[in-house]
Amino acid sequence: MSWYSSPQNSDKLNQAIKEVLKKDSLCRYLLDFYKLPESDIDEHLTFHVKKMKGKYSEANGNVINLNPKILGPDFFENNFHFVVHEFFHWIKRRIERRFYFNDDEEVQSFVLAMVWELRKGRSHEDIHKKIYPLIGPHFDNEHEAEVVFQRMFGEARKIESKVR
Repeated sequence: MSWYSSPQNSDKLNQAIKEVLKKDSLCRYLLDFYKLPESDIDEHLTFHVKKMKGKYSEANGNVINLNPKILGPDFFENNFHFVVHEFFHWIKRRIERRFYFNDDEEVQSFVLAMVWELRKGRSHEDIHKKIYPLIGPHFDNEHEAEVVFQRMFGEARKIESKVR
């Protein structure tokens, strides 16, 4: 088994792929166009070698699986297009996750749901238990999710005081 497909060397493969993604002008263009920081590649993307039936690669959240069939000495020259294909899927999923709470309509919808709950006499804790699980999964960082929830809750209190 060669370095590029050996499980012990998956760190080497990960780093080599990430270096190409960070340096290649097409990949840089995509990151810039979709306003994703380069650091997202290191912090939120991992490559795994995985045998797959009928597939050469697949993106699954923060992981891109690569079939060992495409790895070899000519991987970067002849088969890297599989990575680029999945990289774009990963980019689109990243921006969707980021965009979700940049959308004023979506944020306001959560705020209004909280206002409804406040008007029903629900406590902060009850609303957190009910609404936070819908917000949290959209964030990689739990602290960021909590900050967004609290900001929304504060806005909900303001609105609720006006519609009593």
